[in-house]
Amino acid sequence: FFRPHLSMQEVVIVSHDESDSTVFLDLRTQAPLYTQKLNACRSINGLAFSRCHNILFAAQGNKEALHLYWPMKDAPRLHHTSERIECLVVSKDGVYLVAGTQQGHVLVWHLNSGNMVRMFSAHYRAVRQVLFTADGAYLVTASADSSIKSWNMADVLDVAQVNVTPPCHKVITDHHLAVSDLKACCRPGWVVSCSLDMTVKVVDIFDGTVLFTQAMPCALHCIATNSLTTMLFTGGISGTVYGVPLYSNNPGSKTTAPAFLSQATSPLEGYSEFAGHTGRIVGLCVTADDKCLLSASEDGTVCLWDISSCQLTRTIFTSKGSIQAMLLVMMPKVLPTEKSLLLQHPLGATLKKYPLSEFNSYTVTLPSSGVTARLALQDQDKASAKELKAGKLFEEDHVSTQRMQVDREVVRSSHADALAVELAKLKQEHQRLLGTQSEVARLQKENQRLLQDAARMAALQAENQQLQAGKAEMDKLQAENARLLALNNQLYDAYVAAGGM
Repeated sequence: FFRPHLSMQEVVIVSHDESDSTVFLDLRTQAPLYTQKLNACRSINGLAFSRCHNILFAAQGNKEALHLYWPMKDAPRLHHTSERIECLVVSKDGVYLVAGTQQGHVLVWHLNSGNMVRMFSAHYRAVRQVLFTADGAYLVTASADSSIKSWNMADVLDVAQVNVTPPCHKVITDHHLAVSDLKACCRPGWVVSCSLDMTVKVVDIFDGTVLFTQAMPCALHCIATNSLTTMLFTGGISGTVYGVPLYSNNPGSKTTAPAFLSQATSPLEGYSEFAGHTGRIVGLCVTADDKCLLSASEDGTVCLWDISSCQLTRTIFTSKGSIQAMLLVMMPKVLPTEKSLLLQHPLGATLKKYPLSEFNSYTVTLPSSGVTARLALQDQDKASAKELKAGKLFEEDHVSTQRMQVDREVVRSSHADALAVELAKLKQEHQRLLGTQSEVARLQKENQRLLQDAARMAALQAENQQLQAGKAEMDKLQAENARLLALNNQLYDAYVAAGGM
């Protein structure tokens, strides 16, 4: 698998439900390099690859377990966990593996020893994504409870406080629905997030501020950025990938600040679209040269896009089933032999299911950030007793979590009752308004009838006036006729008197 001419090549890792397989693909040739069957990851963020160990970690969606396997070996190693894993991340130096669970807990393993150095409750709903900042000093978690939290790794690794939740550095609650994905930016402390509330955000975890918000046309499930964070890409249920520029496209602009932070640049010019998938987007990755974008969808395809033109270059993988997760990694040629990590036999220890409650500790400085913390050193003779005690602590924490959930349900039920009463009042008011509306309609009909009667009355009055005028005229004619008749009689009498006839 690791041939010399493939050194530092980009390799695409695709997990799909056709035979529950995980496939390693050469990005340049699209050739399958390795296939592991009956070992599919069921979560979008459930894959993590450690270049220091050459190990792929895969969360199993149907059981409380992790699969660890090496591309050089056929049989994966199964590690059972106390809760079902939703997301995974490996620190850049390969020392720690961090997992987020469906119950809102965060699990931290020291990979060289296999010890679980911390398990704490981070959210009250499922943790959807975990990541380290670029310097490794902070851990960032995103949850279905719509919040983003940052944790100082010095507090997380403080074994003196192993039985309590470490203090949260910052909490960001600007999303209104579940936060589905996070990615770290090249700027210290900046992360980009996407959510089911159809928005993407750029947030600063150091001071908890939201720097940028962009509304999108659909609910979003995954996000990615290029190496300089000049552009972010997101996709969701619609099957379309959207590219959002963070820097001004104005050629005359000389500023090096993002467009949303600079007053001298023009507003952001919306977003571009990469249309071609027919199913929900479950994975996005940008290649190392920042020229191409990889997208995976539940329609069973992995597509390669040219970023500058938004055109589909080729489809590098097709599955008869749906794709569950995708990862793009730089594959090292040989297994490293760093003496500080004792990797001559990678992960010889089994990952522990519970954290130990008592530790012998030593002080170490994290190589990537310079942060000094006390780390745990397992006492092998007392491991079983410690794990038993840790199990009891976990059960107590689980009971406490259940009580909190019951309290929340009581509050929700009371709110539901109040809403039901308010809804009944609104229904009564609606019925009253409907009755008023029918009465208004009846009165309008009566008014129309009265108007018609008034019109008929006016017509009769006009006709009566005409008859009155005709009667007056007839009286005049009768008077004239009587006058003429009298005159005629007078003339006749005069004629008779004159000796006529």
